[in-house]
Amino acid sequence: MFLGINFIVSLPLFVIGIVLLGFIPYLLGYRLFGRTADGKAKALATLLFRSLGILLGLILSMNFANLSVETVKIQNSVELEAKEIAELGSDFNRFGSREAIKLQSDLLEYVEAVINDEWPRLAKGSFSPKAQKLFIKIEDGILNLNPVSQYQQDLKERLLKDIDEISDHRSTRIFSGNVSLTWFIIVVLIGFLMSCFLLCVNPVKLSTMIFISCYSAFIGIVLYSIVALNQPYHGLTKVSVKPFQMIYQTLKPEVGPGRNTNSGDFHNGDDRG
Repeated sequence: MFLGINFIVSLPLFVIGIVLLGFIPYLLGYRLFGRTADGKAKALATLLFRSLGILLGLILSMNFANLSVETVKIQNSVELEAKEIAELGSDFNRFGSREAIKLQSDLLEYVEAVINDEWPRLAKGSFSPKAQKLFIKIEDGILNLNPVSQYQQDLKERLLKDIDEISDHRSTRIFSGNVSLTWFIIVVLIGFLMSCFLLCVNPVKLSTMIFISCYSAFIGIVLYSIVALNQPYHGLTKVSVKPFQMIYQTLKPEVGPGRNTNSGDFHNGDDRG
């Protein structure tokens, strides 16, 4: 990305950097024009600063709102996927055949792979081949189920519906978010630097420096929030893996003691970043 993730996720460093950056065009402009600016130049600079500030605020607010909605959509997809997995596991148990019970075991392994393997990869913008392979295995297994009664036929139709919805939620979880913000950050920084330059008609004194610092710090906080929201599996705003952990603990007793796995000994993916 345009800015390093390690720098972005450190709010104090990011805000301090923006504040220092804001003083550069101000001091440069004051050296070149500020000391000789007359009343008309000051009035024009003030008008342009207000106009630029409105445009900058509009750009920031629109992107913040869009990314907030996107983050909520991903979290909702995670919760809905977990809900469908719970229903899938229950219907496997009700189907009752040996193949269905085996698929229930595969489903538990899939949830375990999502928690331990896929969640850390999502933070890096990728997904788990292991989880994807298990998902396809479960999907193929459902298609190959042979119902011997109307009850099992109805259950198979439900299983197909559930796995299709899980596929949709899985796609949302993997492919949503992490949109490139390079051009957005460039445009915002250009607008920010221009607005700080227009403040050069004000004399260099303590009050002016404090005002510019507050303005720059607020722009930095908003920009940090937007970039953080665009990393849905990083930082304080990251999407939680807890719905999968809860479903794992629900499915684990239903599978039975015969399954040979390291089940239960998974990492808390919610603490990775």
